[in-house]
This record gives sequence, C-alpha cells and structure tokens, in this order.
Amino acid sequence: STTTPRAAAAAASASPTTTSTKKSKLKRSTATPMSPGAGCAVAAAHAAAETPPAAAATARRGGGGGASRGGGVASTPSGGGDAAAAAASPSPTTPAPTKKTRAKHNKHGIEVSRSQVAGGTGAAATAGATAIAATATTTPAATASSAALPASASAQAPAAPAAPDTTAAAAAAAAAAGGQGPSRSPSRSPSQGPFRPPSPRTPTPPPSDPPSPSSSPPPSGIDNIDAAKQWWRAKVATGGHKMCIEFRWRTIRSVPKNFSTSWTSVFLMCAQWIAEEPFSSAPWLLLFSLPVMCLRAETGGGAKSQGGLAKRLNAFQNGGWPELWDTAMHEGRANSMREATRYATAAAAAADRSPAELHTTEKEMATRRGIKLATEGSSAAALSAMEGLGMAPPTEETFAKLVDLHPDDPAGDAPIPKELRRQGKEWAREVEIEEDDVLTATISAPKRKSEDVFGWRMEYILPLLSHPKALAALVTLFNVIGTGKLPDAAAAAFRLGRLVALAKPDPGGVRPIGIPLVFRRICGRIFNMQNKDEPRHACVGLLGRVVQFAIGRASGPQSMTISIQELMVRNPQWILISLDIRNAFNCLSRLIMAKGIADSPLRNSFSYFDMCYSTAGELKYHAAGKVYTILSKTGPTQGTTEGMQYFCLGHHQLTCEAAKDYEDVMILSDADDSNILGPADQAIECLTALNRLFTAHGLNLKKAAILFGTDTASQGHSHDALIQSAEAIIGVGKVTMADSGIITGAANAYPGGVRMVGTPIGSVEFAKEFVEGIIDGHAERLSNVRAIGRVSPQAALLCIHRSCIPRLNYLMQIVPYCLAKEAYDRGRDEIVRAWRDCCG
Repeated sequence: STTTPRAAAAAASASPTTTSTKKSKLKRSTATPMSPGAGCAVAAAHAAAETPPAAAATARRGGGGGASRGGGVASTPSGGGDAAAAAASPSPTTPAPTKKTRAKHNKHGIEVSRSQVAGGTGAAATAGATAIAATATTTPAATASSAALPASASAQAPAAPAAPDTTAAAAAAAAAAGGQGPSRSPSRSPSQGPFRPPSPRTPTPPPSDPPSPSSSPPPSGIDNIDAAKQWWRAKVATGGHKMCIEFRWRTIRSVPKNFSTSWTSVFLMCAQWIAEEPFSSAPWLLLFSLPVMCLRAETGGGAKSQGGLAKRLNAFQNGGWPELWDTAMHEGRANSMREATRYATAAAAAADRSPAELHTTEKEMATRRGIKLATEGSSAAALSAMEGLGMAPPTEETFAKLVDLHPDDPAGDAPIPKELRRQGKEWAREVEIEEDDVLTATISAPKRKSEDVFGWRMEYILPLLSHPKALAALVTLFNVIGTGKLPDAAAAAFRLGRLVALAKPDPGGVRPIGIPLVFRRICGRIFNMQNKDEPRHACVGLLGRVVQFAIGRASGPQSMTISIQELMVRNPQWILISLDIRNAFNCLSRLIMAKGIADSPLRNSFSYFDMCYSTAGELKYHAAGKVYTILSKTGPTQGTTEGMQYFCLGHHQLTCEAAKDYEDVMILSDADDSNILGPADQAIECLTALNRLFTAHGLNLKKAAILFGTDTASQGHSHDALIQSAEAIIGVGKVTMADSGIITGAANAYPGGVRMVGTPIGSVEFAKEFVEGIIDGHAERLSNVRAIGRVSPQAALLCIHRSCIPRLNYLMQIVPYCLAKEAYDRGRDEIVRAWRDCCG
C-alpha cells in the first residue's frame, strides 16, 4: 500500500517527544480467574503484558512508542509479533495519535505503560485487542525469546521516529503477517483541532542501544518456572532455606486491594506445585516463604512501596525466585545491623538518664501506641498497651530467663506409644475440613497482630477467600495439615514460632508470648470450632467430682467460683485448698497430653498433635539484631489456639487420677488453677497424691492457700496442724491461711479470704476490699480513655463500651451488688464522667 505525501512528511518530521493536547485513560483489561494448573501460563501472560525496563526507559527518553489507547500492551513477543505489529499499526479509519508514555501499574499490580493519546478509538481498540490475543496465544518458547529482544524490536509504535527504513520495515512486517502496510492517514476531525507539527527546537535523541543480556528482563514461561523450581529444590536440599528464619521480617499490614489478583496468582502457583508433588517439602517451604520474598515492608510507603510490591509479585510469577531470595537475605542482614546499632545508641542514651525520666519516656511511648491502636479499632489492645509494662529488655539475661521457662521433658525423649500413633492414623480419617470451616476460622480470627517467623499475617489469607480456586486450594491444604501428613522438613517449619518477652509486674519477671505460623493458628481454630461442645463432656470425671471449666463452657471462671462458694456454704466442715502452679503451660509433659486427647472426643486431631508435638519445636527470639533459638519440649506451644484444649485434657487426666481414691473430695479447675474441696484429712491426702503426679509430669506447685470452713475446728482439726501438713507437701512458707467466711450476703466473724482467678472467695469484708481495689485501679484505665478521647472521641467511647463497662459487669457477676454498693456506685459515676469528658 502507499501513503500520501502529507502523511509521509508528518511521519518523517514527527518528534518522539511530541505531547498531545488531550489525555486519555488506559482501558483496563478484565481479570480472569486462574485455575491451579494455569500458574505458569498466567505468569507468562503477565510477563508479556509488562513493559521491559529498557523499553520503558527508551519511551521516556523519546526513543520508542507505547501502547495504543485500547490495547494496554506495551511489548509484543516474537512468535506473534508480526500479527501484533500489523494490528497495532494505524488503520485507514483511525488517525495516528501522538503520545507520551509513562510507567503505571494496572489492577493486577503489573507495571505497564500508560499512554496519553490525542484521539484514536474504534480500530485502535480493535488493534489493541488483537495484540492481547496474539500475546495470549504465544508459545512459552516464543515468549521467552521475545523477552530478551531489544525494546525497538519488540514494540511497534503507531508513529515511529523518522528513519530511512522505518516505512519499509513496517511494510515488510505487515506483508509477512498477511496484512496491510501503513495505511493512508486521514484528515483530522474538527474536534481534534488543527494539525500542529512538532517544534523544531526539540532535538531528536539518538536511538538507544539494545540492552545487554544481563540487564534484560528474565525470560518467562514454563522453562523459567521449571528452572526456578529446580533452584529451590537444591536450596531446600542443602538447608539454605533456613537462613530466612534467622532474621526478623517486617511485612506489610495487608495486601492492597489492587494487588489481590497478583497475590492470588502467586499463591495458586505454590498450591499447584504442592498438588503436583504432595510428598515433597520444597513447595510447602516455598509457600511459607512467600512473605519473605514478596511482601516485605519498605521505608517510605506510598508509590515507592506499591511499585516495589508490583515488581516482586511480577518477578515471582516470572520465575525470578533466586533474585528475590538474594535481595531478601541482603535486606535481612542490613536490617539486623541497623537494629543492633539502634539498640546500642538507645542503651547509651538511657545510661545517662534517671529512672524517673526513663519511666516518663516509656509511659509517653505506651500512650502514643495505645492511641494509635484505639484509632485503628483495637480497643482492648490499646488499653492493654497503655497499662502494661511493655517489652522486656532485649538482653542476654532476658534470653536466659526464657530458656528457664522452657524446661526439658521429665519423661525424657520417650516417644508417643506406637499403638496410639496407629490409632491416630485411623482417627485422622474422620477429619473433614470444608470451605465454611476455613471461612469462619479466618474471618473470625484476630487481626492487626504481629507477623510470624516467616512474615505471614492473618490479613494475607483474606484476599484468597474471595477467589474460588484459591479457597478450594486452602481447603485442600488444611485437610493435609489437619491429618498430620506434612513432609518432614515442612513439618519442622510448621512447628517454628516467634517468641516475644513481656515484662511482668514482679521485678525481673518475664512472660513469654509465642507467635506460631498463621496456618497453624487457622487449623487450630478449625479444630476448636468443630469440637466446640465435646470438651465439656470430656472434662467431667468421676461422676462430676472432677471438673475442668476452662474449655467447652461459657463464663467458666464465674461458674467455678460460684460453685465453690455454694459447696463451702453447704459443707461448713470442709476446707478449700487453692493451688498455684509455676509456669504450668510450658512444663506439662506432652505424653500425658497425648493420653488425654486419645481418651476424649478430640481424638480425630491426634495425628495433628503428633505432627506438632512429637518433636521439639524451635522458638526464635529476636533481640537487638540477634536471633536466639529456644527448644520447646514440653507443654503446648505458646500462642496456639488449640493449646488450651490440649493442656486442659492432660491436666484433667492428672486430677482424675489423684481424686479417684477419695470419694468425698472434689477438684474444680480453671485451666491450671486447681482447687481441692473436701474434709480436711481427705483433702490433705489428695493434695499429696496430686503433687506426686504433678512432679512426675513436669508441674511444680508454686504456692497454696487454704480457706477453712466455719465448722472445721469443730471436727477436731487444728488450723496450725493443717498448715504444717500442707507445708510438708508443698514447702515451708508456700502456704497461706484464710479464716472461714464465705460470701453469703450476711456478715460473719472471720475476716479473710482467697483470691481465685480474679474472684474473691471469703468474708464480706474481704469481698468489699476486693471490689474497692478494682474500682481504684479502674480510675487509671479511665484516665487513659480520656487521653484517647483528646485525639478521637469515637475511639474513646468504644473503649468505654468494650472494655470499661464489661469489667464492672464481670465484677457484679461474682460479687453481689448489695455487698459493695458504695464501691459499685463510685465506679458507675466515674464511667459516666469519663463518657461526658470524651463527648466534650
């Protein structure tokens, strides 16, 4: 075909930097769901739709064109390039638009070039659609070869820079594709204004050199994905994947909405690999490592963070796993060095300040953090942050205390009996996790929590729930996890956890808080929901004489304390021995936990328990740029949702064994708070048996409190003699005594009592003092609420509604209003004043 002299002159004199007088928006393509088996194909399509860095740079310098208004494709791979070039050329009915290309990201998070077009619809949109179709049908080999081509060879602009062979090259390409050559340029419409040639002052830059092989984008397609899988298999075989758990990873709070499709595609690639190789640990470990490679938080935020996220997701789909891994490890080392320097600087500055100044600074920081959490909607967490003592100092001394809180198993390395394991595999056939279980467990889980050792957050699972293929893949994964069928290396990674040390009120005290993997938290929640009512019956033994109130019951602490009060009123000759166990959750033998699970309706989770607890799990404590490893050999893992059930079932085995020979003794427990009730002589003997069982299974009694009934002395039992008997069992100085007095609504002559799980058991005077102390402490909480109200009145009112009023309601459930009327009225008036202050 031929062109008019005017069109040829315009094409020859057109400047690459000519801008249009009217901007147009890039039409976004509709995202199609990706099947589990189409991960590589979608990765190739995304790679083909992305503008190569060299092409984008050339376009910004004026050396190349961009995508047409209707296309949205900036480069055309070889293999379908001729057809795409012919489709992208101006049609006889479409004016040749002039445009300037700039980098943007589409709804999938993939970087594309957005064109500012002064006209060009109709056939131009058809040309863009044809280019997309040509890209989608390109073979992987052709896609890989085209990605390495220079930008000038892979992108065809409608209005190319003046060059002697531009028209001939375009005509030759069109003839090879069976299409038409450059079309005749029509006259401009009146709405587009008169034609204005480019300014002669604008110089034409020299053509850019082709990119070197090292700077060209990585090839995409099946070949590159297979190479990446082979690289990751080798990394796992040599143990190189363990390097990522040596750093503290700070990841983004949630996946941005415009990146949910790309994130789902990345997840489905891992899920498809797991389906292809179910007995290999490599795909599972890759799934666990996704946040490390793709979702790291960047300083600066905004467009910079979004651009980095888009590049990492795109690189993962293109098989650039080695580069992503190396970059992540480099950042991890750099962050550790910065954290160590920051801590050393802060420690040196704190050495020159007085304790009062340090306390004021810590209080101000806690207040700022609490206000931030309250404005985000986390009322309870906000008040806890403002009232708590914060983190324990990241020192070697803190690490030594954490090690002491995770002792060795008293049973040694005795494995779970083979017979139980064989039966566990049979019970595992009853595990059936469905979509509703995954949806409910994930949506109801607490959000805005800290990341796990691999950087996973609960918010990363939420985008996957709205995608049918991803939700089906999650169901499959959790069924594999729930039946305990993870490969060995993947199971070891599944047992990993991150450990945080909180300061306790007692001087130098440390409270360990564990953060397990997100997948483990969800799976535990699923088991808890499926077995919601069964633990209630499993934790009642010896015809109701031994009861565990911590699981399967609503308002367990209130029910237990009211039961104890009624029993002591009806049996005034009894005594109550309240026990306090030292570090109970971290010390209970896992063998007795396994027996408790096997004897309960929760036996279908036995294989899951075996996978999680048959071998010691590693807990990583990150402090001042260093990482410490602590082995968890006893008790349930800190922070796991199923851990409370497992502990209570094992604890219930011990209390039933201790009480079986004493018909008049009852043992009522709320988790590790055990209470022995009965005649004095039998209660002391039961205490002896229970202490012996506790010691054999890793538990040590810290102290005990004895509350005597009103008629205990009339039974011929001396208080001093009973105290000496209890001290002989527990230890001298570890037993306290409270004289009689049970809350019955009437005054009695024996002041005193016992505080049990936040509840007073004793005389009326003791109950009044307890309520007044709680109300006095409530004033500090209300002052924190007022501080929040100065920033956000709505957040302060939510704190009052969710955290302050429920505390008084709980108090009135355990102590009647008539016993402490004045204290209750004072607490109510303070809440009303705080409410008015927040409302202004």
